[in-house]
Amino acid sequence: MDVSAQPLKAKIENQRMDKNNYQSEIESLLHIVQGIRPDIVCIANVLCQFCIEPTVTHQRMIQHLFRYLKGSSLKRLVYNFTSTRNGTVQRCIASKVFR
Repeated sequence: MDVSAQPLKAKIENQRMDKNNYQSEIESLLHIVQGIRPDIVCIANVLCQFCIEPTVTHQRMIQHLFRYLKGSSLKRLVYNFTSTRNGTVQRCIASKVFR
């Protein structure tokens, strides 16, 4: 194993990315989270923390997440409600539906 290659890889991973592009992608991601995919809210919040100084690693994480969303576009969260006579919700169960 070449030891001299490791510092080069670390420099590439820590290289700063274009802040405006990263923030635009985060904005799109948050729009998806709010309206369509609440199941990825945790990772979206983690990625939001790096809007000031994003690196190549953070950019790769966003790209990976967008690829996941594209590949799982047919998966849905379904909420089943059980209500009582007076119309109040007794229980709510969320389940994933795969087509």
